[in-house]
Amino acid sequence: MLSEYRGRKEKGLALLSAARGAGFLLGPILGQVLYSELRYIKTFFLFAVILGVSLIFPIFMLPARLNEDPTKT
Repeated sequence: MLSEYRGRKEKGLALLSAARGAGFLLGPILGQVLYSELRYIKTFFLFAVILGVSLIFPIFMLPARLNEDPTKT
């Protein structure tokens, strides 16, 4: 991932660390609120939809050249 940032690796690492920290901070709080309101099965399906959508985004957003095999010339 950082090879895409070239001269901005520090910024990329800072953003990645900030997102991880926000997830650690907000994840348990948001999870408890959702679980209290939706109970288990609805919370499970909500997170399944969120993860499914987040799986689709990289398919369309990543450059095709990242899927090339450098050993084949």
